[in-house]
Amino acid sequence: MRPSERIDEKVDSLFTKMSTPVLADISLDFGGNIVEELYPNTLPDLFAGSQLVLVGRYRQTGPATITLRGDVNGEEQVFTYADNTFRTSGGDEFIPRLWATRAIGNLLQQIRLQGESEELVASVVNLSIRYGIITPYTSYLIEEDDIFSQLGRQNLVDDVMEEAEMAPPAEASGGAAVDRAETAGSMAEASAPMALPTMVTDEDGTSPSQNVANQPVRLVGSKTFVWRDGRWLDTAYDPSQPVQEVGFASDTYFDLLSAVPEIGPYFALGEQVVVVMGDVTYAVVPGAGQESVTLPQELIATTTPLPAGATPVVVEAVVTPALATPTPSSPVPSPQSPTASLPWGWLIGGVAAAVLFIALLWRRK
Repeated sequence: MRPSERIDEKVDSLFTKMSTPVLADISLDFGGNIVEELYPNTLPDLFAGSQLVLVGRYRQTGPATITLRGDVNGEEQVFTYADNTFRTSGGDEFIPRLWATRAIGNLLQQIRLQGESEELVASVVNLSIRYGIITPYTSYLIEEDDIFSQLGRQNLVDDVMEEAEMAPPAEASGGAAVDRAETAGSMAEASAPMALPTMVTDEDGTSPSQNVANQPVRLVGSKTFVWRDGRWLDTAYDPSQPVQEVGFASDTYFDLLSAVPEIGPYFALGEQVVVVMGDVTYAVVPGAGQESVTLPQELIATTTPLPAGATPVVVEAVVTPALATPTPSSPVPSPQSPTASLPWGWLIGGVAAAVLFIALLWRRK
């Protein structure tokens, strides 16, 4: 608690929540599909009026049966959802960045509790650069020229570790410690992706984001672009990989847009753009460029054309019926699902009218 907060309000809020349990000891089974890096790692109990959003990554595609288990008044309840489809491609573009926000928050919590290690810091740096999420370790990265190389990122991690060894131990209490804990906690539990820059605090409690807000960074869909030497660079760009040049407004340019329409929002950034699509890196350049380019095989092999204006989904939305025999001590209102029509993820609802249980998954490449 902060000094300005009232303890009676906090206790009352906690008591109200704890007095209306809905489902305890929750577990999910994805029918044999390998779901990795699921956040939160441990599923908390559900209470009336609460919301639980899960984000994770899966490897296998195709149909799957998903099973939700939990206890109500000591009795196991099982909810089975058949005929779900894990898509090969598609999905709302905010899901990867939301997953990255959760992952970074989880890593920052580990750093706060266990101390800085090279592995944890490197993971934060790589995720931060890839998804455009500013953290205490990467608040100035958009000004660096070597963030696109693995060597450059490793040098950054080495610098951070060297500074950590010379710095005094971080405060375990006080305003700065509370700010760090709140930053990590809010990211680990985020229900929406954090925009760039993320408002975080340094060791002394000050915010580095004021110097970042005016920097040339663009978020387009699930990608982050940084302005470098007169062109927009995808943060997924690897300088060691070959680049295929596409002349701006050339026949090849429009042929590529027709073959891979997903690239359109990225090309719309301007006349000079470097973007990574699947296994191919394209560079939009002035002039003619190459007469022909290679199409990203992964996208061609997996993408099914959608009607104009249609929004791809990851897994179909499903709604479960209410429990057959609600008990007085744990009231279970009739199910409602105001978000069942949302075009992202898959929804498991109906345990209680005010309880929303959402899982957002995207295919791991």
